[in-house]
Amino acid sequence: WTSSKLSDEFARKFSPALESAQSSIETLNLDDNDIKSDGMTRLAHALKQNSSATRVTLNGNSGGNRAGEAFAEMIKINRTIVRLELDECDFYLDAINNIVEAMKINEGIIVSVKGDAIDTRYWQHTSSPVRNRLGISIHHHSNYPYGVDSSPYSD
Repeated sequence: WTSSKLSDEFARKFSPALESAQSSIETLNLDDNDIKSDGMTRLAHALKQNSSATRVTLNGNSGGNRAGEAFAEMIKINRTIVRLELDECDFYLDAINNIVEAMKINEGIIVSVKGDAIDTRYWQHTSSPVRNRLGISIHHHSNYPYGVDSSPYSD
């Protein structure tokens, strides 16, 4: 499924189909749409139940911390998704830290959160197995002046 400027309304209508046992979606690409916190949170909740999607990309949507927390919870539960891209989704430290913690529970997922404001002091103390599955590239941000550029991805 690929999209063009979808909104929270789309996420609200699409989420029940995504969480359905009959869902056969393997790759979900909703990059660079107008999906905000409510829609991203709904998608995260739907993906908890989804057993067909293996790759989900939601880069460039405005999820915020509420959606980041919902994705952290989804990561703990869903064992089908192996790659989750959440670059430039406006997540901040608490949400990112919870995603990292969830990755300790779900060892089969690779997550990208490039461009979000992450305090790299936390990143440096994250265990190596999790760091190897977490792609981050932090832009310098006034609240978090530290920088790191790392990605486990080759494709």
